[in-house]
Amino acid sequence: MDRRRYLTEQLRRFGTLVELRHSAFYADCGAEIESPLDTPEVVAGSGAAPRLAAFVRVVQWNREKGIRLDEVLRQLETDEVLRWADVLLLNEADHGMIRSGNRHIAQCLAQALGMNMAFGTSCLELTQGVGAELALAGENRESLQGNAVLAGVQFIGGNSVCAAGQPGGCPHGAGLVAPPDSSATGALSGQPASETRLAPGQRAEGTARG
Repeated sequence: MDRRRYLTEQLRRFGTLVELRHSAFYADCGAEIESPLDTPEVVAGSGAAPRLAAFVRVVQWNREKGIRLDEVLRQLETDEVLRWADVLLLNEADHGMIRSGNRHIAQCLAQALGMNMAFGTSCLELTQGVGAELALAGENRESLQGNAVLAGVQFIGGNSVCAAGQPGGCPHGAGLVAPPDSSATGALSGQPASETRLAPGQRAEGTARG
């Protein structure tokens, strides 16, 4: 059994975050579980450059997991407005989920479009998804979903941030900020998440409260 599968199976045992964080399992594996949630993945694209000189065009797209990746990519490459986007803000982007072909959706788009990528994990998925996704053949790999900022300018870095005023909610998955280099136009790019995950057990049952 691979390590990620072991962790997700163990997480399903707990009904609340409090129960999880007071467990021997969390004492042993907590840092490993929290690491992808706390540390955004920032990848420089080959030949990334701004599309427009006069202004920055920003496009926000709910990726709905990345199930229709090829269609979305075609739109971004051919649409007369979208193809000139300097910054893409993506939410609900899967990373290693069977429902979206076990692909890193944000990275696939960044590579195809020649853009830099900052990806922040929103949650570690404990199942293959919801509804018909639960019956899909195969297994998740990384089992992650998150938000991403793709841009034609270099990032200084990236930070996962948490939303205030969400009692009992998981502090992760609130959003991602990725500031561009100071020499570039603009000051800050960010992508908020649309929901907050609660108990690991609830997520294992395919439910979420936001």
